[in-house]
Amino acid sequence: MKSLLRLGILALIVAMVFSPSLSATTTKAQGSMPCYGLADADCKMLTDAFTSDNMTKLTSFVMNYDLAIAVKGSPQGDVNVKVNGTGPFAIDPKAISNPDPSNTAAALNSLTMSNVIKTSVSGAAAGGDQADSIEFRIVGGKLYFMDDKGSKGKWYFVVLNDALKMAQSQTAAMGASSSTGGLPPAASAALQDPDVLAAVSAIPNIPGFIKAAATDGPDLDGVKTRKLTYNFDLVALLNAKEIRPAIIAMSKQNGGAGVTDAMLNQYLTIASTALKNSTFSVSFIIGADKLFHGVGLNIALNLDATTMAMLNSGSGASAAAPTALTANIDFLLTLSKVGQPVKVDPVADAVAMPMGGAAPSAPMAPTAAK
Repeated sequence: MKSLLRLGILALIVAMVFSPSLSATTTKAQGSMPCYGLADADCKMLTDAFTSDNMTKLTSFVMNYDLAIAVKGSPQGDVNVKVNGTGPFAIDPKAISNPDPSNTAAALNSLTMSNVIKTSVSGAAAGGDQADSIEFRIVGGKLYFMDDKGSKGKWYFVVLNDALKMAQSQTAAMGASSSTGGLPPAASAALQDPDVLAAVSAIPNIPGFIKAAATDGPDLDGVKTRKLTYNFDLVALLNAKEIRPAIIAMSKQNGGAGVTDAMLNQYLTIASTALKNSTFSVSFIIGADKLFHGVGLNIALNLDATTMAMLNSGSGASAAAPTALTANIDFLLTLSKVGQPVKVDPVADAVAMPMGGAAPSAPMAPTAAK
């Protein structure tokens, strides 16, 4: 069943890789399904928000985000994870006008932001209830951070350019190749395969794979918004002839013979059955001011007991009767106060973090942040 799991992962990766390109696709507004069924007014609102002029206005805002993960029926037990955070963000537009990687240091020095993050985990799989509060600030080229658990409420800081240089030296020492973009060689090779590229380019036109809907979104500082949601039908994706060349090409990347048509048919049938009650959607929140104001992700995985038994067969899992499994992931990020000034104060008594080390467990003599 490892091949089946890889197949499911591939389908999700393809869908998630494709979803950020929706904005580029909608700008064409051509073909039989422009904006995948959105009304003309909503389609225009979306395309206007993603023009370069409007996207470059997103240099300061206040972000609020919530992540909730709930898993029930796992052999390891149930688990619930909640994360929510809020804080301002700003960057000097001049620092990001040059896309040259050599400009990264200047961009870091011009970045100003802060965030307060609350996390909680509960359930048997988590080993009991746990909670933490984390805060960080970026100002003046330094990253300040503290949390209730790790630093015991004490502030530390690192110089961002120093951290960048260390990361670059470690990457060079590992001999990482920029040609793969950080992807495993097999995945990088697969994405350069003509059959894979052709299959990915055909995804937007798979009948029934993408359906869009629009509803009123939240009011953000008096700005009316629309929530434009793209629902991805994974079963339609798996059953589409366009995706078959990509799966076959992927299966050959490790030098093997790859899956046969008969094997692929079997895997696709099993995967389609497993995912028939699962949903995947991405939403964009667009303001009446023609600006991007947020993004959401919703995944609901529902596997019945029969499917769980099939997935666990031969895996050495417990012989106990399998139960249905549900997993829900809900994420929402909203941006308000777009274009308004941002002010973040440095932490005067923060302690310098030794580069390459963990936060000291015992108090250190303070080194004032300059």
